[in-house]
Amino acid sequence: MSPRKITAGSVLQSPTHPELDGQRIFLTGIADGTGEAIARAFAQQRTRLVLHSRQEPARATALADGVAPIAAGLRFFSGDIASDQAACERLSRAGLGAYGGVDLLINFVSLPAVQADDGRDVVDFEDRVADALRPALVLGRAVADHARNSGQPATVIHVSLARSGRGAAFAAYGMLKAGLEAMAQDQARRWFSHDVCVYAFVPGLPDDPFGDEDMVNVVPARANFDASLGALLLNAASGRSRWLNGVTVAVPA
Repeated sequence: MSPRKITAGSVLQSPTHPELDGQRIFLTGIADGTGEAIARAFAQQRTRLVLHSRQEPARATALADGVAPIAAGLRFFSGDIASDQAACERLSRAGLGAYGGVDLLINFVSLPAVQADDGRDVVDFEDRVADALRPALVLGRAVADHARNSGQPATVIHVSLARSGRGAAFAAYGMLKAGLEAMAQDQARRWFSHDVCVYAFVPGLPDDPFGDEDMVNVVPARANFDASLGALLLNAASGRSRWLNGVTVAVPA
């Protein structure tokens, strides 16, 4: 995990969510254009950001350089944490220490590419899903512990970046979706007394847009998945969705 010091806030923009000005936002597991779009959306609200990227160095650097001028503050880290729990714990300490706490933690959770005809057995897929969820579990627990000890409320959101497919890919996505739902519900129940809200966002299934669980809320489709997800996350960060604590939201992909 490598940190990078960047000067932030040189460009001023008019935020659309002024209540987020100065909020401490911790985004982990940025791996593609969706994570980049969400980072920019929060930077435009004059938030103080801690970003962690799993991208290759040149793209990660470009993201940091693009976000820094518009954010109220920026701390940037890169590297693999999924396979290194010690690195994950170091990242949690760095993220919480950057601004004296976190108002919102967003964990981007993704799986390695799975082919439709992948012949591996169910146990192997379960292990891969467990590895993908582990950083979100460690980071979420760290934020909840800080909220309990400091008395500062916080929000934790887990976002699946895995898209549905066919065959083995569909099965792997289903396992990840079920794991996120179960984790969000369990954490919401455990951390409610600490004033910590927990949600999960997953891409909706094209062939079953209304989901397969009673707890899944369906959001009206928009032309762009990133924009739709960004609007939902900004709304959650503003505190307007706290009554949805423990709910998984299916975002049409």
